[in-house]
Amino acid sequence: MHQLAEELRLSVNWLDYSILAISFVVVLGIGYAARRSVRTSLDFFPSGRSLPAWVTGLAFVAAKLGATEILGMAANGAQYGPYTVHWYWIGAIPAMVFLGLVMMPFYYGSKVRSVPEFLLHRFGPSSHLLSSLIFAVS
Repeated sequence: MHQLAEELRLSVNWLDYSILAISFVVVLGIGYAARRSVRTSLDFFPSGRSLPAWVTGLAFVAAKLGATEILGMAANGAQYGPYTVHWYWIGAIPAMVFLGLVMMPFYYGSKVRSVPEFLLHRFGPSSHLLSSLIFAVS
């Protein structure tokens, strides 16, 4: 099994590092350009509440579909087969749609920026600490 993993490992070359460096510079450039209009975390994360809740919900779903998710699911599919796809379609996608379209407007209306912040306001510091520890362990 270890030998098979060694054979499947891809090499990284100068083009890979160039793409990574260019994306890093682009992200820094966007941050530099936006620094005048962003003063607090409320300005940054929910855009100062200038966006409607449905846009924030769709952004949440889009952010969930990052490179780790896409590449990780492809790797799981290669290792375990089509069961991975069924888990994703039956479990993960409906959960993300529910969170993005149903729960995000609720959190948006509560004027919180995250689930741990909601727990802090609703149940106090102990639930906030517990959710932070669970997230760190996971």
